[in-house]
Amino acid sequence: MAIHITTNAATNVGFADGILIQVNAALTGTITTTTVASTIDGGSASTVGIVTNPTVGQQIVYKGLRGQGTVAVTASGNCDLSVSKLGPGPVF
Repeated sequence: MAIHITTNAATNVGFADGILIQVNAALTGTITTTTVASTIDGGSASTVGIVTNPTVGQQIVYKGLRGQGTVAVTASGNCDLSVSKLGPGPVF
């Protein structure tokens, strides 16, 4: 099930092996994808990627996120994005 993003707030996607971001409406600005390690690891955030001025229909795939912490996607302005998890998250 895809997560629909329409605002410039950080959206927590959760744990995932990877993610697929589908751009449903053009965005003048950026889409930033980050991972946040658990507080046990210091709670530090790491930038996975930044995409500038994505166009309608563009798909961005990030793989190899397992074990990196929770994934968050932030757009720099109002947008229309769909984010899908790739692969299962870790089992606790």
